[in-house]
Amino acid sequence: CAALLRPFAAWFVVNVSSPNTPGLRELQAPGQIRALVEGVRAAAGTVPVMVKWAPDQPPGALEAAVDAALAAGAAGFVVANTTLERPGLASNPLAGEAGGLSGRPLRPLAVATVARVRAVTRGAVPIVGVGGIFDADDAAAIRHPHRDERRAELAHLRRQAEGVAQGVQGHRAAVQLAVSAGLPARRAAAGAEREAEAGEQH
Repeated sequence: CAALLRPFAAWFVVNVSSPNTPGLRELQAPGQIRALVEGVRAAAGTVPVMVKWAPDQPPGALEAAVDAALAAGAAGFVVANTTLERPGLASNPLAGEAGGLSGRPLRPLAVATVARVRAVTRGAVPIVGVGGIFDADDAAAIRHPHRDERRAELAHLRRQAEGVAQGVQGHRAAVQLAVSAGLPARRAAAGAEREAEAGEQH
């Protein structure tokens, strides 16, 4: 197919992520995906070949598969297809239906999967984030998967800085009050010392 379509294609996407095709996700295993990408690349000529991942792979499995696809010459990745999980839908009467789930519940998984793929690729190839995108905030979360965490960290640091500033201001006020309260006594003592010294000189 790739050889026939390459005169008309801007890129190819090898989709090994669909949960509705029996056995398809087995092709996400490192050895399988490497052989598949190498074969498609050979047929595709100069047309870039991307790989579409599922968001359900356990820790380590996705990362190993991404490494294998990169070694085979993948030009980028599409993340992520539908999920077999049912996040936030345990009480929904349709949650037990077979097949992949898409829509808004997919957003956290899609964002997390983009972050996992980006951690492996380190910006070497493009990542097309899909799944759970309904507005600009969703798109921004896909583009910058750690932005919410960074915002929370910055807000925490800002609160800490404000607390320190308030503490410094309170300390400064206390010091100013202590100095102001003590100055008259210090002036009186200094005046008495001067009078005593003047008496001794006479």
